[in-house]
Amino acid sequence: MPYTGDKFCCDCFDKRKSSASKYHYENIFKRNWGLYFIPVVRDALLISNGIKCLDFPGGNIYHVYIRGRHEKWSKNEKGANNMQKCDECSNFVSNYYKLEEYE
Repeated sequence: MPYTGDKFCCDCFDKRKSSASKYHYENIFKRNWGLYFIPVVRDALLISNGIKCLDFPGGNIYHVYIRGRHEKWSKNEKGANNMQKCDECSNFVSNYYKLEEYE
């Protein structure tokens, strides 16, 4: 069972995703897109979504449901000089998924 902050390489995340009972991803900028036509609301949405992008780079939230547990993952990309260790297989990778929160 992963903990908040754990990093999985793409292969380990795909294994976890395939064993899930349900999986989907959302883009936070495409959600509630009709509200962007209202000037004051648009500004508030852009600010709040910009803050969320600090946790979810690229604006994508990957939802994985395993045994009744809802996990929110973000996909991160680092350069070759800043590789991260996968917590599942212990390989060092530049593209990885990070567990941001779970319920």
